[in-house]
Amino acid sequence: MNEELLRYRTSLLRSLRKDHPYHSVAAAALEENLFVTASRPLSIEENIVSIVNTTISQGGTGLLLNNEGFVLTCLHLVGHLQRERHLIRSYVIRDSQKQDFPLDPTFCAWDEEHDLALVRVLRPSSFVRTIPIAQRDPQQGEQVSYHPYPHGRYSFSLDGVIQDASADIQVQKNDESVMRRDSFVCKGRGEIGFSGAPIMSQRGEFLGNLFAGQNPGEDSSIFCTKGKYIHALIQEVISHLRE
Repeated sequence: MNEELLRYRTSLLRSLRKDHPYHSVAAAALEENLFVTASRPLSIEENIVSIVNTTISQGGTGLLLNNEGFVLTCLHLVGHLQRERHLIRSYVIRDSQKQDFPLDPTFCAWDEEHDLALVRVLRPSSFVRTIPIAQRDPQQGEQVSYHPYPHGRYSFSLDGVIQDASADIQVQKNDESVMRRDSFVCKGRGEIGFSGAPIMSQRGEFLGNLFAGQNPGEDSSIFCTKGKYIHALIQEVISHLRE
């Protein structure tokens, strides 16, 4: 595996013993995301959540991957948790019914290189679709949809088209300019709070998630992390759970 994919830190279910049966349940749920296939568009409204920082009443978007409560989002939305875990109490996951649930304080995994975070919401078990994560690159001109839920106010679906299937993108990080390599560019609308929105293919695959691009009210370029990096992060989490 490419070494850059391993540049993340993880602290998984620290309150449970390594032999606790939940480890195998969690690993199996995440594994299904990697191997389930898609052949038609999916209705994913129930999977779209908002990660809201209650201290400022703002937040971005996340994707509920499966019934075990694992949520994929952008690291920059929850980056405080890398250094100050007590701040987890400041965040809630707001679901499609606008109900708020806390984050699991024992779980957080991330890939800093690709601005990815995997968290877990503590909510009653309810059926949601298992989202198939694509390893393939998107194709130039491919029609896609994306699903933001900004600041926990409202969620909706937008249409887009792939402009560049593999791009190196200059972004700002901690007041510095850094290069995000091997991303993809989609023509569409972007606003504050859209970060973390899943990009879905017409076949129902999770192609990646939106991490940058603000152009309120008009179509322009929005920038996205490829599904293969999400796939790799989840593989590493599964390996950790099964150690």
